[in-house]
Amino acid sequence: MSPIGSWAHIAYWENSDTAVAVVGKGRGGYPTWQTAPAQLVLGSMFGALEPVYEGTKLRVTWCWRLWRAVVGMTPQDRRTVEHVVNSILDPRYVHARRAVKMTAVKPGMDGPLAWRSLAHDLKNHHRWAENSWRHLDACATADAMLRADGSTITNPDRALFVELAYQSYGLHAVGSS
Repeated sequence: MSPIGSWAHIAYWENSDTAVAVVGKGRGGYPTWQTAPAQLVLGSMFGALEPVYEGTKLRVTWCWRLWRAVVGMTPQDRRTVEHVVNSILDPRYVHARRAVKMTAVKPGMDGPLAWRSLAHDLKNHHRWAENSWRHLDACATADAMLRADGSTITNPDRALFVELAYQSYGLHAVGSS
């Protein structure tokens, strides 16, 4: 044994009184506390690492589930998901989120007067009018099909499904890039 090891051993086990460490039914004749799991003996160190472990485990599990879902998709759906992720990461997306939030809390949007200004906007932007009408028509058609299957889908989910389908169609329509 090295001098440092023997010094530490002697300093650790040297008793100044007559009390002696009780040898329990541990492994190899060692006291029970010496054969306990390290987590119990060194609780504070391993306890501090537990949130890191749990967070890492959650992220790895999420990544694994996402990877399995994406691998199981058709190439067309994978390209759509990639486009959607790139759209969310685009700095311009913040403006769309803010506009949706502003519209969601805008007073009077459910009243008849809101339609007057919207009608003017649609008249001035005929492409928007066409897109809005197509979106409404697709939502109504999807809603009828979903309700026939017994779905109780929410308005935001239905609008998301229709928009994702538009993105997919736009990416994969004949003549699109």
